[in-house]
Amino acid sequence: MATMEKRRIIPLTQRSTDIVVLGASGFTGKLISKHLTLDAPQYLKWSISGRSTEKLNSLLATLELLPTTTTRNLPKIQSFEEIDLDTIVGDTRVVISTIGPYALFGEKFLKSCVENGTAWLDLAGEIPWYGDMLQKYETLARETGAVIIPTAGFDSIPSDLSALTIRLLAHSHNTHLTRVSNILESLAGAISNGSYTSIMSIFDVYPQTVLNFLKNPYVLAKPTLSDQEAEQLHPQRTGVDVRKIKDKGMVFANKKRVRDAKQIDAKGGALASMGMIEGINRAVVMRTHALSAATYSTLDPLTQLPPPEFDYREFFLLPPSRIPGKARATAYCTSFLMNKVIPSMMSNTPLRRGMKKMVDKFVPPGTGPSEKLQAEGYWRYRCVGDTEDGRQAWACMQGWKDVGYGWTSICIAETAIYLAGMLKGGDLGSEVKDWEDLSLLKSIGSNVGDLLFGEQEGGVVEGQEENRGGFWTPASLGVGFLRYMVGRKVIDVDVGWAK
Repeated sequence: MATMEKRRIIPLTQRSTDIVVLGASGFTGKLISKHLTLDAPQYLKWSISGRSTEKLNSLLATLELLPTTTTRNLPKIQSFEEIDLDTIVGDTRVVISTIGPYALFGEKFLKSCVENGTAWLDLAGEIPWYGDMLQKYETLARETGAVIIPTAGFDSIPSDLSALTIRLLAHSHNTHLTRVSNILESLAGAISNGSYTSIMSIFDVYPQTVLNFLKNPYVLAKPTLSDQEAEQLHPQRTGVDVRKIKDKGMVFANKKRVRDAKQIDAKGGALASMGMIEGINRAVVMRTHALSAATYSTLDPLTQLPPPEFDYREFFLLPPSRIPGKARATAYCTSFLMNKVIPSMMSNTPLRRGMKKMVDKFVPPGTGPSEKLQAEGYWRYRCVGDTEDGRQAWACMQGWKDVGYGWTSICIAETAIYLAGMLKGGDLGSEVKDWEDLSLLKSIGSNVGDLLFGEQEGGVVEGQEENRGGFWTPASLGVGFLRYMVGRKVIDVDVGWAK
């Protein structure tokens, strides 16, 4: 049966469309479409898709009027009212899906991508749904060559790529990481109705298992590992965790919570574990490690499991205060709120639905932050890692525009451009410029850490699509993808060692 289905798949090199945006007339879909119109290469062919032809025509009219000093790259319209879903998906290389919540509406579209051997990107931070889809469709995706990469936005590209960067730094100095703290030093942004609905949906659809991923960081990793490898995994700490910042010159806080604000040394401040946010990102980071081990290559030092004692956690930064003990006390309250109070509230159905009504009242469905709020947003992660030989490394990663919409829409759009180019046989990690300021990347080949294209020089090899199929993570794309995102100014990266 799998063989019969595979024969009907159009080879990637013969498909007429590079990218299709599903749900393009929604709030996030419009932002993605705007970025592709103004910033996508002219050779890229893309389309907007959704249920309403009228809304898609309205969006196209808006895109045609966007102010620009260059030529617009305008999409074609592919409406579900006029074209079958499989016809749209089967003739494109990469699908960006913004149709959520994914736990309620995502499976139909992902299944079509898997069956048609089409790459998939989404913005789902819905780990229970991710795990469910992994169990259902991983085997078929491997057979059809469908490259499935969930969590391609703020959940979880900053975490996954910053963890990759600090691994690169450690390996470049012939050592391994044992303990990593990924610290959200500062951010500004706003949540939309859609984001809250997405969070709520996983409690509705997976009421019995929704909180398992908070206690099981390897929920996405274990399905890929052998029983022997799974037994070697180091137990990760979970739940409430507070740490005092004792060292100077390693972690920095913004003096004011605005972009480009002066940064101050955070010694004397405190770190608070991030609850569900940490649970989402850590599951993805640990899956990256598992995939690296499963695709082990003696030519690539990153394709291996971390040392047995490897520990990874994510934290909010609470800046130092003139009041003794304030930072630590605030950190404890924050960690308790994120790890205990919010999950418990969301698990209570009447309370959850009451909160939803309140959100609908103040942030109506289909709306999001204003252009001004998006433009003023930013985020900055600092990944601090201890090494086997007793040193301490750091990797700082930051992006501009608000985390949930302005930056996330650019991020997933650029990820799609990169993936579509690689699937056509390009090498965008080598071709893109302006990453040279990060000296770490100068001496490392773009194929290092690339689990999809790393051993295929020049990109896609006709007939080898099945070698790439499966459920991957953003960092599975390796150094080439990191170079591309730096070169396209989606992220800014700096690295160093403690003095």
